Amino acid sequence: MRATRALLMAAALCLPTAPVAAAPQSTKVARAQALYDLGVQAFKAKDFVKADEFFREAYKLDPSPVLLYNMARAAEEQGEGELAVRRYRLYLKNYPQAEDADQVRKRVRVMEKVLRKAKQGQLTVSGAPPGSRFLVNDEPMPEPGTRGWDLDPGEYAVRVEPTAGEPWEGRATVTTGQLAEVQYAVAGAAGPGLSALTVGKYTAAGAAVVAVGVGALFTARAIDNVDTYNDLTRAMAKPGADVEALQRDRLSAADDRDSNVTLSYVMYGVAGIAAAGAVTLFLLDADQGAEPQAWQLQVGPGAVGLSGRF
Repeated sequence: MRATRALLMAAALCLPTAPVAAAPQSTKVARAQALYDLGVQAFKAKDFVKADEFFREAYKLDPSPVLLYNMARAAEEQGEGELAVRRYRLYLKNYPQAEDADQVRKRVRVMEKVLRKAKQGQLTVSGAPPGSRFLVNDEPMPEPGTRGWDLDPGEYAVRVEPTAGEPWEGRATVTTGQLAEVQYAVAGAAGPGLSALTVGKYTAAGAAVVAVGVGALFTARAIDNVDTYNDLTRAMAKPGADVEALQRDRLSAADDRDSNVTLSYVMYGVAGIAAAGAVTLFLLDADQGAEPQAWQLQVGPGAVGLSGRF
């Protein structure tokens, strides 16, 4: 999104337009303009909580649809993804003719995908015979592979139909960010319990996937910042342009771009570490002489590690 352009548009919409005789309305709009200006200052200072408060107060006085965009940006910068999506959608509903409507819709789609991924958990089946057919809530599924299926939280009925023998059925509860594993077992046989090593390997794999998704979101933001920077550069070349103001906005866009690029690199690095940890755990789990209960997965900021007896 071109946040700077949207803020400038909001300023234009917030200018008093009522007749001089309508003093109460003029005062109301002037107060909204003052609150908006404070919101812009707070946003540029990266005080997004305060910016959100000012924009919301301005919206109460003068419900300009473009202020909804500013409120959505403030919510997004605070990490309130669901709130940001609601505000973006209200902005599109109230201002369908917006110049950046298509870009806002694209941003909403990306954010919704990331939000849904963040809420999902994984479900896997271990011990199923090769070539088995899998169904989850009567829906055919591919083989779960090493990381299982990404599913929304809830209760699931799992059915395994081996190429030979009777079908097997089980149930599992999927929760956000967690791996649920069901153990295939023939009738009358007791399957082994879920080991800490098994949980660790799938958790690390899931963490790697989530980190890649978050890194992709920061990459998308950085691309947005580049577009804004280029637009401002072109605007500076136009006759009569306020070069000083545009240059300030351009430097702000460059700072945002650098921040988002750095954050994307950090998340990709976390994904790489988590993926390496997952691979290590899978290799250890393949060793039949290992003692899974002796291992513990250690997850910290930017790192995934393993502790236990060698």
